Amino acid sequence: MKRILNVPIILLLLLMLSPSRGIAQSEARLESLKVSLWPEYDRPGVLVLYEARVSPEAESPATIRLPLPSGIDAPHAVAAHYPDGRLDDNVEWDVVQEGTQAFLDIETPTTGVWVEFYTDLEVQDVSRSFDFLIPGGIEIKDLTVEVMHPVGASDVSIKPDGNAEEADNGLIFTTISLGAQSASDEQEITLNYLKPSSTLLSAPLQLGSASPLDGLEVALLPEYDQPGVLVILRGVLSPAVELPAHVEILVPAAYGEPSAVAIQGPEGQLFTADYQRREQVQWATIVMEAESSGIWIEFYADLTVEGDKRSFTFFWPGGMDIAEFQYEIQQPWSADNIQVTAQGVAGVHTDGLVYHSASYGPLSAASQSLISFAYENQDSELTINAQPKIDRPDEVRGETPDLSQMLPYILGGVGLVLIAAGAIVYVRFKRQESATSQPRKRKRRRKTTGESREEVDASPVYCHLCGAQAGSSDHYCRRCGAQLRH
Repeated sequence: MKRILNVPIILLLLLMLSPSRGIAQSEARLESLKVSLWPEYDRPGVLVLYEARVSPEAESPATIRLPLPSGIDAPHAVAAHYPDGRLDDNVEWDVVQEGTQAFLDIETPTTGVWVEFYTDLEVQDVSRSFDFLIPGGIEIKDLTVEVMHPVGASDVSIKPDGNAEEADNGLIFTTISLGAQSASDEQEITLNYLKPSSTLLSAPLQLGSASPLDGLEVALLPEYDQPGVLVILRGVLSPAVELPAHVEILVPAAYGEPSAVAIQGPEGQLFTADYQRREQVQWATIVMEAESSGIWIEFYADLTVEGDKRSFTFFWPGGMDIAEFQYEIQQPWSADNIQVTAQGVAGVHTDGLVYHSASYGPLSAASQSLISFAYENQDSELTINAQPKIDRPDEVRGETPDLSQMLPYILGGVGLVLIAAGAIVYVRFKRQESATSQPRKRKRRRKTTGESREEVDASPVYCHLCGAQAGSSDHYCRRCGAQLRH
């Protein structure tokens, strides 16, 4: 009898000591969950970010469970999120289906996780809208939703109401604090806005015969030498592609005929290339046989102008594999309050203008991307005409003094020091000469027989496009390849 009674006690102890999925989830109950919704950030849809944290007292490693909205099969990125902001994607995760609800289970060595995925955006001409449902299934001590206002958007409406603030990068974010949530609670976020653009596609365009690109840089120069936007596509073919190569580049049909199509030589020089333009509905294909790995195509596109506000969105429709996709935006000399997405790095170039740049990394033929910017400009003068008046901003100079203004004072100070030193030497020499009866022999200086000469370029040439200095004999800019104006 005693032996029989011990059996259930032993089984009970084993159940208590064995790892249990339900116990792990209860120990990793969410202290906070921040859901960020960024529409038209770097793709035509909505980028969704989950930042989840468990209690610091939770056992490590912890298993964090997050509900996935309907229609999301798998996340785009999953990483452990450390308290100091570091991300580590070396984590194990799995999508678990329980009834009609899908959950993402992540084992993390720290107290937080970072999850990214994309969801669809409804587009009807200039109107944009989406409804995002945060499903239940888990308990959350503090739920916060952040919605980014798309660059160039107007009439933005977000429900439920939140607090809209401008961030340091000029973008506007609405924050909605929803507090504690039980497992049975669901939260719906709706967004509606207007944005002028008719190039978005429900699916990427496919170019089966297009040669893959090792890199593609999109240079956008608003109000540079025309009131619109100068769009420059700088492409480099993959080393694996045999030359001459068949190249196809998709652009919006509204851009019209390109203003320049060229191939780039080994030293950066540009040579005009033959091409064909095939138009189909809203898109046009630039077809060329490239005898060089460098490709250069220029267009002019319309800039959306509403009073002092300017905005523009470049849409890459996909269709070819790109090892590295990046952009560069030249900020007009008189622009204020500029906003750029996807966010990049801003820096001052040698021409005194501010440039914004970023890399999207590799893109497959099935990937679409967006580059958007908006700013305010009360001056209608084009950048190319205003460049001689450009001064570097104070924040770029920092604490470094302006030597051109201080040069007279520096020279005057040096002169006074030399005069004083000469007087001291003269007085000491006189004293020594009077104190001795024998005159001191002096060594005569040897005359130099030659003079060193330097060859100076008296009239330097600067590129009108990127501002880089070139030699007097150069015909094309060695940095960007543009033809120089001597």
